[in-house]
Amino acid sequence: MLLWPLAALALDQLGARRPHPNGRAFDAIVVAGSSVEPDGTPGLALRARTRVAVQLWRAGAAPLVFFTGSERYDTTEARSALQWALRLGLPAEAADLEELSTSTEENAYFAARALGREAAILVVTDTYHLPRTIDVFRFYFEFVDGVASRSPLHNRAHGALREPVAVLHYLTLGKLRRRALTRQMSTDVHDGGSRPRPSRRERWLFTAD
Repeated sequence: MLLWPLAALALDQLGARRPHPNGRAFDAIVVAGSSVEPDGTPGLALRARTRVAVQLWRAGAAPLVFFTGSERYDTTEARSALQWALRLGLPAEAADLEELSTSTEENAYFAARALGREAAILVVTDTYHLPRTIDVFRFYFEFVDGVASRSPLHNRAHGALREPVAVLHYLTLGKLRRRALTRQMSTDVHDGGSRPRPSRRERWLFTAD
């Protein structure tokens, strides 16, 4: 049992110690989705991710901040984060979003459909979630780097403790879902047609709160 928290801590530290991509120009900053409060405002993790994304935009890392995530309560993760970013001073013309994704994998998939696989992406997410997120996004984009946000300790602990399970799941079953999603992407279905959907278990594992 001791190995589980040690693995969680190792993933958290790996994300926290990732070098900052200073001076590199990106096409877009992508904010990984996370939970929303019942009143429609971003949860603590999503606020932290959005704040870091706006800071990166102000520093000139990319001209666009792209928000991801589907329905939560009466809004979406993406729209809730976008509205929060506008409050932080991000201009509306510097923001875009997708509101269909329900997992880290689909965050990457729908971002790639919107932005193009050739786009250089800087993804923002929590420390513990960053290593897997970068790995997943690199399957859909030609160039990906990442910057970690830091949510409050209790949020990070909750997410970090389930991250080893998510990593193991991706190592075993993730490749199969990636093949299915990539085939779907290659058809370029713009009418919102059918696509592989995650199970309830996958949504619990892969929606990093």
